[in-house]
Amino acid sequence: MQNWARASYPSLAQERVMVVNEQAQERGVGLETWDLRDSSSPKHTNFRIPLPSRFCFPQEMSECEQLLRCYCNCRRYIVESTGDLLIVFRYCVEAVDMDGNIIDDMFEYEDSSEPVYGTVRFDVYKLHRQQNKWSYIKSIGDRALFLGINHSLSLSSKDFPELRGNSIYFTDDDLDELRTEETSIGGLDLGIFNLEDNSVKPYYPRGNLQKIIRPPI
Repeated sequence: MQNWARASYPSLAQERVMVVNEQAQERGVGLETWDLRDSSSPKHTNFRIPLPSRFCFPQEMSECEQLLRCYCNCRRYIVESTGDLLIVFRYCVEAVDMDGNIIDDMFEYEDSSEPVYGTVRFDVYKLHRQQNKWSYIKSIGDRALFLGINHSLSLSSKDFPELRGNSIYFTDDDLDELRTEETSIGGLDLGIFNLEDNSVKPYYPRGNLQKIIRPPI
């Protein structure tokens, strides 16, 4: 018979908790782990290390790329990959045209089709537990990351040849756009991001589409 075990920090139950294998990670100003291997006595550890700031860019990143990220909305995901803990930053703009180009001024947009919001960049950071710090990584090798509002995971393109290595598969998790009735567009920000050349391949053509419900990931 399985029973619930009370954690030592009941206030954390009000926060969003993400599960990585046998540990649960709390997203906030720091990083905490819950070791659940002994279900009768979960162990809590605080890394006391802040998560990476979206405005603290690596030195090798160009000024143009930094400005683009400052212009975007940002969401973060936590994912385990080959034993490493990764934080993934997703950068989205409010409007792109049918070719995926960013629309800076809606008043000058002359296309008859309705513009849609879209993802334009991703950044990946890896946690070095011994040094208690995060480092920006340009490549994830043969791994393919799957990101969504409910779950994130990492798979090997060697084990699954149909996947693209060094890529991020993402779903549309903008719930505000999906719930609103003011626009007929929503749920379309799904695609594959190539970390090598910063390209986005959408799952569906951006023109002539109606609102769709996002996949359950």
